[in-house]
Amino acid sequence: MKDSKRRRILIADDDHEIREMFKYVLSTELPNCGVDLASNGEQALKLFKKERHAVLLLDLHMPVMDGADAFMRMIEYCKSEDVAEPKAVFITAYDPPHTVREILHKNPAHCLMNKPIRNEDLVEVVRERLE
Repeated sequence: MKDSKRRRILIADDDHEIREMFKYVLSTELPNCGVDLASNGEQALKLFKKERHAVLLLDLHMPVMDGADAFMRMIEYCKSEDVAEPKAVFITAYDPPHTVREILHKNPAHCLMNKPIRNEDLVEVVRERLE
């Protein structure tokens, strides 16, 4: 199995301010990590296929393609290309859909964070998933 670029993080959120804040916090606290940004799940999927991020921050409510659908397509891609699967941090201000609860139940490497998110909590959750 080919390894992902272990020190890359992908942030997918349709809110520009949240994307930029998360990028600033993670780039400052985890300076050895590359951080890429996407404003929807479709962009996130394209970036993931190029960079094979280790950790994904995926908003569950985005236009074009939501975070759950993007994640499922990324997992299909990883299986078809025999590459390491990323660890996902699903982000929402609402109750997560059943599909996300199933993903979390099947694999404790993934997690859910509810908005608003404290910077310290964001860094801790990402750091744990990079190890």
